[in-house]
Amino acid sequence: MSQESYLGYTPRTPVFVRARSGQITEGVFLGGHRCKHDPAGDMFVRCTSRCCAAKPWVLKDEGGSVYNTTGFEGHGGQPQTKKAYKSIRVRQPPGSTPADISLREWKELASRERYTEQLVGSRIRVFWPKMRRFYPGMVASFSKRDGRHRIEYADGDTEYLYLAAEQFEFGWTVDEDRSQPLPGGRSDIGQRPSQPSAGVPSRRTAKATSAARDAAKQLRKLMRVDAAKTALPLAAKVENDVCQQQRGCGPEQTTGPPPNRPSEQQTDPNAATAKPPLRCVFAASNGRWKAKMVGMGANGETVWEELGRFDTEEEAAACYDAAMRAQDRERSRKRKLNFNEDSDGEPAASELPPGARSRPNPGVAATMHGGSAGPPIPAAQDLYLGMDFGTSGARAAVINGSCTQVAEARQSYAVNTTEEWERALWLLLEDLPAEVRAHTAAIAIAGTTTTCILTDARSGRPLAPAKLYSEAQAEEYVRLAAAIAPANHSATASISSLCKLLCWAHDPAFEQACSTAVVLSHADWMASLLHGRLDTTDAHNAVRLGYDAEQETFPAWLTSQPFAGLLPRRVVPPGHPVACVTPQTAERAGLPASCMVCAGTTDSVAAFMAAGVEQVGHAVTSLGSTLAIDLLSATRVDSAANGVTSYRLGRAWLVDGGSNTGGAVLRRYFNAQELEHLSRRIDPRQPSGMDYYPLLDPGQRFPICDPHLLPRMTPKPDDDVQFLQGLLEGIANIEAESFHMLATLGASPVLKVHTAGGGARNQAWTTIRQAAVGVPVVASLQAEAAFGAALLAQTWKRT
Repeated sequence: MSQESYLGYTPRTPVFVRARSGQITEGVFLGGHRCKHDPAGDMFVRCTSRCCAAKPWVLKDEGGSVYNTTGFEGHGGQPQTKKAYKSIRVRQPPGSTPADISLREWKELASRERYTEQLVGSRIRVFWPKMRRFYPGMVASFSKRDGRHRIEYADGDTEYLYLAAEQFEFGWTVDEDRSQPLPGGRSDIGQRPSQPSAGVPSRRTAKATSAARDAAKQLRKLMRVDAAKTALPLAAKVENDVCQQQRGCGPEQTTGPPPNRPSEQQTDPNAATAKPPLRCVFAASNGRWKAKMVGMGANGETVWEELGRFDTEEEAAACYDAAMRAQDRERSRKRKLNFNEDSDGEPAASELPPGARSRPNPGVAATMHGGSAGPPIPAAQDLYLGMDFGTSGARAAVINGSCTQVAEARQSYAVNTTEEWERALWLLLEDLPAEVRAHTAAIAIAGTTTTCILTDARSGRPLAPAKLYSEAQAEEYVRLAAAIAPANHSATASISSLCKLLCWAHDPAFEQACSTAVVLSHADWMASLLHGRLDTTDAHNAVRLGYDAEQETFPAWLTSQPFAGLLPRRVVPPGHPVACVTPQTAERAGLPASCMVCAGTTDSVAAFMAAGVEQVGHAVTSLGSTLAIDLLSATRVDSAANGVTSYRLGRAWLVDGGSNTGGAVLRRYFNAQELEHLSRRIDPRQPSGMDYYPLLDPGQRFPICDPHLLPRMTPKPDDDVQFLQGLLEGIANIEAESFHMLATLGASPVLKVHTAGGGARNQAWTTIRQAAVGVPVVASLQAEAAFGAALLAQTWKRT
């Protein structure tokens, strides 16, 4: 084959395809991606859609629009992914079986038919659109099984490609040193240098650069809102000082060292749009650690204030934590409440570690408890209300535009019924100061995962008792779900919302009622009491109904079923505006008529958002009545057998699992005072010797989904301290098993665990958990799911 030859072909007849978006194209000419010397060697799509014709990359001619396969797949939503290749169907010639195949299958066939072993040993250069350049290498081998070629690049990097789908050329490259040809056969492929010669592009370097760029982009767009406005800030990276930060608040604030500190101005290019962290612990160049706080300079600029330098990271973190605690106590003593900015209280110098200087931290929120009176609120001050309806009670949190919590309220209920939830909703609103309610611009609600209510679609009246989050359905409904859903889909678990819907749909007692009913999640039904709409759910609560978070729609295997009328007709992202409160709600609760009710989320996702976690590999464990684990992962993981569900969170995935173990087991044996007293006597360095699996009743949801799993809490020692330690160790082991299982399924490995819920205050338990999990375990700065729901309400105003 000559040095300047290339591969490509031009078929004679068009083949019709169907795009994922449902738009029908006129035809497609099948070929390789565009070759440099032959524009006709690309795959072209002729599309009559006006929206396609308006795209800047479209070539207008012949009465329609023609553009290449890269643009066509991009228009489908997910270019160059398995999902995209499967979503575009290529219609086969008449009489063929099957009638059509996916674009991915066609490419595999094309590779096997046209690009075979004859290419092995050929020198090649492959074009990568993301890097906008060719990379030299050689075809090392060919797999008949899947039709892919193994490409060895000049720097030793390896790729497996369908050459029918790539833009490439054979022969010498422009940048190659022709006096040093690449090996010509398989035997000496491994003799290439680890780095290419000067002037030759390195694919390995390009991949590392691309990965770093993608990681930064993923953080910037984690919540799909502008980085300068998002409630989840970027991680500010410094060349010599790596910031270990948590949440930053206040859209008007920006990170960066003060002008008079030139040695610390080598910030990341994205730092200008990030927000200052509340906790700043830096690795100094001399091996020591320093603690800093962010404040405002005399002219309103953001400045770094160093608290001190220490030998270990733990000492620096303790310095910061001590400063925070001292400042909080001082603020509580002064009782200064302000809706626009924080108190200027100064922490007591005696409470800081040696060598640390006190400095007020502007990021700490002053809290006004429900019912207490506050100062007048400025007329332009918008507030955002989040409510969380959990297993044993409901909470409300109100924040202002700077993410500062200005009010809160709590209500408990003895039983989980719709009547108790509705009563708690109105009492929560009544407990908030009237001035706070009058300035509430938006509301969002979080509810327990998979709790469902069969609701009359016209009146909103519940037609049956609610099916709770932990309520496993009969085996027959699990089999029905498994028969229609993909294998191991999270909607096929016995506690899934889909199984509960099937139970109602196949119950003769509800046959007539189901003709005018809709199944709502816990959060949906609570929100309907405020805005009156019964047709909308959020994308997180819809996942356990079978909603496809990647395609952002209910799949055909679900919508084609006779019970599809029970599904909500509208699915929107969490935080998306749904409707304003009804006039009756506005009058009863003292809310503005313009108050917007936004789509909510699950309680565990809301707790994750409240913790301010933004890095892949970081997790939030909620230690409440039950144990909930949420891990931010770069990959999606779903497993009905393990009770695992993934929710889309920007460009990452929030992998979620909820166990039936937790604080409810502890409360069966000990009250709050006993738990506190006995926990102080536990020595976590000495194991209890107990092998417990703490559950209230038979049945587990996560890390294994087994409705018949029996608890194991015997033998019970006479010493209550040893018994409590055994229970805490048992719950910690379940948590550790959960993270191990998630990693086995393909999720990002856990790097750090943030703790929310009442269990976060138990220091002995924290030490036990850290030993079991094997990574740092810290308390979340914000532990309430209601705070996370308030952040969701605030995103509506920001977008």
